[in-house]
Amino acid sequence: MYEKGFLEKFKKVVKRSGLHVIPRKENREALVELNLTKKIRKDIIMELTTANYIAGPEADRDRSGEIWIFKEDTGGVEIYIKLKLIEKDCGSFAKCISFHKAQFPMKK
Repeated sequence: MYEKGFLEKFKKVVKRSGLHVIPRKENREALVELNLTKKIRKDIIMELTTANYIAGPEADRDRSGEIWIFKEDTGGVEIYIKLKLIEKDCGSFAKCISFHKAQFPMKK
C-alpha cells in the first residue's frame, strides 16, 4: 500500500512546514460552496486514510513529480483532492493542487 506511506509522509510535512493550496478559482469557490474554512479543508486533508485513496502515484503533467488523488464525502458531496509532495534541497513541501466538488463519481 504505497498510499499509506505517502499519506504518512505528507501529513508529517504538513505538520512541520504547513500546507500550500494552489489558489485556483475552483479551489476557492469550493470553500464557499461547501461552507468550509481553510482550517476545515486542512483538517479534512489531515484525516484522509487509505480508504479515501483513488489513484496514484501518477506523473504530474505540468511539472516534475508525482500526484496522488483522494476523495472525501462531506455533507453528501464528493470532494476531489489532488495532493503532491515536492522534494527540494531545502526540504519537503506539501501541496494541495485540487480540492473541489468532484465533476464525476469517483471509484478506485
